[in-house]
Amino acid sequence: MPGWCTALPDWEERILAGAPLVPDLPLIKSEADKALRVFKRLRLWDVRDNPTMAEACGAWFLPIVAALFGSYDPHDDVRHIQEYFQLIPKGNSKSSNGGMVMVVALIVNRRPGAEFVLIAPTKEIADIAFRQGERQNHENGDEEV
Repeated sequence: MPGWCTALPDWEERILAGAPLVPDLPLIKSEADKALRVFKRLRLWDVRDNPTMAEACGAWFLPIVAALFGSYDPHDDVRHIQEYFQLIPKGNSKSSNGGMVMVVALIVNRRPGAEFVLIAPTKEIADIAFRQGERQNHENGDEEV
């Protein structure tokens, strides 16, 4: 089975046009939708009034969430996109988004005991992302997906 191509040779034009930075992929809609539902309900604990990600997240990030989780094919038990890398300017929610993606991965995961890795440039940044996830566990632990 050939891998999915996520290359975007037209990335510059897409940025200038405000278009998504995720190519058209044959996503599994039910998987993408479930992950987006979970992601959008998560709350930013370190922001005044604790907005949900649906309220606070930049629209540019939602297609990334959909692609990450919509790339899982439950029929063949294969995830076509297994990792992603954020290289964006400071102050654009990299730590919060990364922490929230990890929470979604833990919630929608089908394999008990699966391991996930979040890599950050410093321990301080990794701690910020970890705290986002840790707080979600305390605040939303019993909610149904």
